[in-house]
Amino acid sequence: MVKWLRLGLGVTACATAIVCCQAVAGITDRELDPAWNQSSGSGYARRPPERSQADASPDGGVRRLFAAHNIYVGTIDPVTGKDDSTAWRRIGYDVDGKCTTAAQSQSDSTGVCKKHPAAQAESLEDGDECRDNAAGKLLTQGTVVLSGDFERRLNQKVQLSQAAGLAIMLEDLSDERDDPYVPGRMYVTVPSPTTPPLWNGSDVIAVDPTSVHNNDLEQPKYYFKDGYLRDNVWVSNDFNAGKGPVPLMIYDRLVEVSPIGMTFAAELNDTHDAILRSVLAVAMDMDQVKLKFAPVFLDMVCDPVQAALILNSFVVPNADLAAGPPPFIDPSKQCDAMSWGIMFDWVLIKSLKVSPYATPTAPACVDAGPDSADGGMDASDGAPDAGEAAPDASDAGSDAKDAAVDAKDAGKG
Repeated sequence: MVKWLRLGLGVTACATAIVCCQAVAGITDRELDPAWNQSSGSGYARRPPERSQADASPDGGVRRLFAAHNIYVGTIDPVTGKDDSTAWRRIGYDVDGKCTTAAQSQSDSTGVCKKHPAAQAESLEDGDECRDNAAGKLLTQGTVVLSGDFERRLNQKVQLSQAAGLAIMLEDLSDERDDPYVPGRMYVTVPSPTTPPLWNGSDVIAVDPTSVHNNDLEQPKYYFKDGYLRDNVWVSNDFNAGKGPVPLMIYDRLVEVSPIGMTFAAELNDTHDAILRSVLAVAMDMDQVKLKFAPVFLDMVCDPVQAALILNSFVVPNADLAAGPPPFIDPSKQCDAMSWGIMFDWVLIKSLKVSPYATPTAPACVDAGPDSADGGMDASDGAPDAGEAAPDASDAGSDAKDAAVDAKDAGKG
C-alpha cells in the first residue's frame, strides 16, 4: 500500500503541475504542438466510411470470430509496436469534426466548449489528423508516474490469457466489399492461464457469463445491430450514434461504460478472415467518467482521499467535449464530456463457449470498501481469487448450450 500511496502522490503532484509529467515522459514542446496537415502514419481515415444506401437485410453470409491480441491505449504505437509517449495522438477518430491546435486550446478559442479553469493549457488539443483522444493523453501522462510499461504488461497478460480480454463476432458477412447489413457482437473473455490461446485460428475462447444473457451466446449483452461493411471496413453504427453499453479498458481492467456516443470499426482483408486495424472511439459525460474511474484510482493508491484528488484535479478538469448530442459541441458551456480512443489487434479464432465462472479478481485494496460501490462491470464482482478457487476457463464445461458458436458458424470455409 505504501508503494501505491507514493505513486498516487506523484500523480497528484503532476495533476497540479503537469509540467512534471511532461518532463518525466520526455514530451517536448514540439511533440505537444506538431505541424498540422502532416501525415501521422496512422494508416486509417479520421472517420470511418459511411453506410451504403443499398438494402440493409440479411443475405445468408458467414460469421467470423476474433479475439483481441493487443489493446492499444496510448503508450505503444499500434503500427510499430514500439513504446511511444505520443501514440495517443494516432488513436481514435475526429469525434467533434473540428481540428483543435495547442494554440487554440491555450487561448480557449476552439469553438467546441469552454475550458475548465483548472484544465491543462493543451487539454483541448487534438491528436494527429484531428483525432479526439483526451483520455488517452491523460492516461499516457499518468502512467509515466505510475507504471510506464503497464500497457505492454497488460497485453502480455491478454495474450497468455492471464487477464480478461475481448472477442467479437461479425455476422452475415458476404464476399462483397460493401454490405449495409453486418451486425456485430462483443464478448468479455475469461482468463485461462493454464491453457493459453495458440493464436493460430484453432482457439476456442471462453466467454464471461456476465457478457451474455441467460448463459446464451446468442443473447449477447453488447450487440451492434446497425453494423455494416463499407470498402471492407466494418462499422458498428452510423458515426457517433452508438449509445449502448460497451466494455472499455480503463488502465488495467475492462469496465462497462455507457457512452453518449460510440463508434467501433475494423478494417478487414479481402477474404474477411483477418482484421488489419481496428478503432473504438467513445465520448463519455463526466458523470460517467467519475463513476467508472473512481474505483480504478482507489485500487491504485488505496486511499479514498488521494483517489478523489487524482480524479478531480487530474481527470475531470481536462474534459474536451460538450455533453449532448453529436458532434458534442457547445461553445457556450464548460466542457463536460471526454473523448477516448482505443485500437486493437484481432486474431481469428475457431469458436466461443460460455464459462460458468465470471472473471476472478484479487482486490488491490482489501480495506478500500466493497467492490459493488464502483457501479461498473469489472467482470468480477463476487468471484474468487484468480489463484485460488476459480477453475481454469478451459475446463469450465462444454455442454451444447455453452458451445453455441462452432467452427461452422465461424465461417472458416
